[in-house]
Amino acid sequence: MLFDEQMLTLDAAGQRLPVKRSKSTLYRWCTRGVRGIKLEHRAVGRCLLTSLEAIERFSERLANVGGQPKEPGSEIADVPATTPTGATSANFRRAQEVLERVGIRRRIA
Repeated sequence: MLFDEQMLTLDAAGQRLPVKRSKSTLYRWCTRGVRGIKLEHRAVGRCLLTSLEAIERFSERLANVGGQPKEPGSEIADVPATTPTGATSANFRRAQEVLERVGIRRRIA
């Protein structure tokens, strides 16, 4: 399906978007994805290619995460806030204690 579309380098595709994006942003969308959704792409040698149609599908999937259509701009509110857990929580507590000892920060319950 992707090769049936006009293929663009990540740099060229990023420049053709309504809001320009860098090739590193598109690379991240291809490799890591956003909220579990990756941008369709093909590797030709060391070059990654995608299409404007693939970017449109990527955007639609992001807008419909959770199975419900979202209003433009509302997808940011759906990202859950992260809270410290496990080792991160222990590191956070130690950092709070150090800051409290030097008088920079009061302990927050």
